[in-house]
Amino acid sequence: YLGVDGYLESNNNRSIVEENPFVLPTLSMRPTSHKLIGYAGIKGSFSDAVAYNVKGSYSIIDDAYFFVNDRSNPLMNQFTVVYDDITLAKLHGELTIRPSDPWKVFLKGTYYNYVLVREDQPWNKPKFDMSLQARYNMGNKILVDAGIYAIGARYYENYNPVEEETLPLAIDVNLGLEYRYSTLLSFWARINNLAAQDYYLYHNYPAYKFRMMLGLTYAL
Repeated sequence: YLGVDGYLESNNNRSIVEENPFVLPTLSMRPTSHKLIGYAGIKGSFSDAVAYNVKGSYSIIDDAYFFVNDRSNPLMNQFTVVYDDITLAKLHGELTIRPSDPWKVFLKGTYYNYVLVREDQPWNKPKFDMSLQARYNMGNKILVDAGIYAIGARYYENYNPVEEETLPLAIDVNLGLEYRYSTLLSFWARINNLAAQDYYLYHNYPAYKFRMMLGLTYAL
């Protein structure tokens, strides 16, 4: 398959906060123009249990935004954005394995190559990201999912003209469990960063070393 696309992305405060909750509350965003997106790919299956999808794309984007620490605050613990006109080449691959009905395994990865006009680096954007996820459904009663997520090194703007800093590779291992007591009521547990790895979401903002969440879902 192949195609050509393009669109105008309206960047509102809600979507920006979901991406980075540490931005300035007064931040005003410009729209991003995805002027041209050309893509081509191939998808298919090796067997009934194994499917794949490989896609490459090339985009011309005006007013792409990148998060940088706000220098007006001495603590530099909030973020603003800088804009640049860029070209972005991406290579994305997916592999889905279903050895039996209860089991599903997903492997995904994306490589990014940015070419910028004004900025030195694509601040806080990784070169690649990958994920490996497995799900098990026991009679639609007990659901277990586990995943490993990796984000490549990211440059952050430290305003030092002779030194560039990077946030190192981040790896997160997650585990989830859900028990469906009935069609209306279910209980769930989620563990993030199971291996208690030290990594940073953004500059000055480390991730929790270990986090567990418990909850229930009730549908009326």
